Amino acid sequence: MTLNLTVNHSNSGDTTAVACDSFTWYGTTYTSTPAVAPMHVFSNIAGCDSTVTLNLTVNHSNTGDTTAMACGSFDWYEHTGITASTETLTHVFSNITYTVSGDYTYSHLDNNGCTQVDTLHLTIGNRVVVKDTVATCDSYEWNGRMYTESGDYTFDTTTVNGCDSIVLLNLTINHSADTTISMMHKGSIEWNGMTYSESGTYERILTTVTGCDSVVTLNLVILPEDFVMPYLYNLMDVMLSVNHNEEGMENVHYIYYRWYRDGELVLEGPNYDSYSEGGNRLNGCYYLEVAVDESMQYWVRSNEVCIGTTGIEEAENIDFTIAPNPVMHGSMVNVSVDGADMQGAEIRVYDLQGRMLVLQKDSGIIEAPQASGMYMVRLTLSDGRTAVKRLIVK
Repeated sequence: MTLNLTVNHSNSGDTTAVACDSFTWYGTTYTSTPAVAPMHVFSNIAGCDSTVTLNLTVNHSNTGDTTAMACGSFDWYEHTGITASTETLTHVFSNITYTVSGDYTYSHLDNNGCTQVDTLHLTIGNRVVVKDTVATCDSYEWNGRMYTESGDYTFDTTTVNGCDSIVLLNLTINHSADTTISMMHKGSIEWNGMTYSESGTYERILTTVTGCDSVVTLNLVILPEDFVMPYLYNLMDVMLSVNHNEEGMENVHYIYYRWYRDGELVLEGPNYDSYSEGGNRLNGCYYLEVAVDESMQYWVRSNEVCIGTTGIEEAENIDFTIAPNPVMHGSMVNVSVDGADMQGAEIRVYDLQGRMLVLQKDSGIIEAPQASGMYMVRLTLSDGRTAVKRLIVK
């Protein structure tokens, strides 16, 4: 008997695979790299059992989230390609500039060749310019600073998104108009809807046209019904009299007098209704205050008289002579001007209270007053020139 024997051999083999996320092999799906290499047994063409071993690596896709806040714009990379080398894959990215808030994604292959999806959650904040317009009274506090004048002001700040911003303030400052009014009146007076009959200081709060509260103060002096306002008469720049005109009329007596020269008090008392400086020509600006009543709490001011620096003897360039001078009371006095005719001339004699005692026309002969003292002789020529000299009567 003859044996014809054929011996067939089993086969074995290895399969190496790299996959992303999952791999199916002979009906079995793998989602991760097996800890033990799977094997598959099958019959080869000779009918012998054969074994194949799978060396499997499962790589997983990645995802990424990026949250960003930026001012104006934000640069983010985008995958543009892969460069292969013998050992690694090099991924190529480029920047894209985004200027609008939103969610942005892009997909690319990671170094394992798996698809990776990255998401950008982007908030774009912009530079903010805010303009405020404010109108207020007297002052305005803004961002820790006090402003008292109208104008345009700026303040640099940061938004909630961290972006530099600017606030513009157009400010109008309306000022309160505090006012003091001094008023004299006889009897009662109505002021801002109220009637006042006593001297005093009164205040009212009023509103200006711009809406600001303002204080108006009234210094009110109520005068007696028979009160005569003080008025200064200038007697040839040598004497000032109160309520005496050139004819010596309107002699009004006040309770108390205060005389001022160039703003300084120079004379005061109860009987000083005239003012002179020893017969010399006055020099300066003069005014008078008189008391309204016995309390001397309220005063009334006269008009102001300003007199220059020309001396008495030089006034109007008249050189006239008084003789004799001094003279005995009641004696005759001769007033003359060299080379001048006394026709049409006037000679007036005043006492130191400003009262005219003598008026002589067309003649240079006058009678000296009966009372001893100093007097003022005023000579007026027919051409209008005038001069004043002193006369002493014994």
